Amino acid sequence: MVNAVPSLDRSGSADRRIDAFGFLRHVAFQAATLGLDHVDLGLLLHLLSYAWRSGLAYVSTRRLAADVGCNPSTISRRLRRLVDRGLITPVLV
Repeated sequence: MVNAVPSLDRSGSADRRIDAFGFLRHVAFQAATLGLDHVDLGLLLHLLSYAWRSGLAYVSTRRLAADVGCNPSTISRRLRRLVDRGLITPVLV
């Protein structure tokens, strides 16, 4: 499970949440700067499609792999990249 709608405010002030469309637009425009490619963007889009109102996405790496057409280990590796770039936050259940 991951927080699929993360905050983009890193100023140390209160956590500012943005809508999913605004988040995707920001990430798409900054993809090269963030070191993201089409697989990362597709993965983010699929995570958002599984997000509940709380912003948490309850989805397995297997399900994401089937959606995106990648191996589950590729999805795990890509999720770690997204976490490292601060775009998603893993949440333990």
